[in-house]
Amino acid sequence: MQCDIVRVSGNVIHCNIPEYKGAHFKGGTMIVKDAEQGEYKFKIAASGQGSVEIENNLRFGFAGQRQVTLMPGCDKNFRTCCYSFKNAVNFRGEPAIPESNIIR
Repeated sequence: MQCDIVRVSGNVIHCNIPEYKGAHFKGGTMIVKDAEQGEYKFKIAASGQGSVEIENNLRFGFAGQRQVTLMPGCDKNFRTCCYSFKNAVNFRGEPAIPESNIIR
C-alpha cells in the first residue's frame, strides 16, 4: 500500500493511513524509492494510529520524500491472522510444522 508522508519525527513516519488503526504493519517492510538515493527497505518495529516506527534510520533523508510503500508483517501467529488481518480461513499453521531435522 502506498501512502503519503505527513511528517517525520525521528524514526516515526506519520502517514495518511486512517483505515489501518492497529498494528497491521508491525514486523512488515517500508520501502522508499528515490531517484537519487535508490530503493531502501526498512523493517517496521511498530505501527498504529496513522504512523509507523522503523527500526533504524541509518541517516536516510526523508525530507524530500512524499510517498512510501508499506507492506504488512506476518508473525505466523493464528491470533494475528484472525484478528489483525481477518484471514483465519487461510491460516496454514506454519509455527506448528516441525523442523526438517526434528530428530536432532
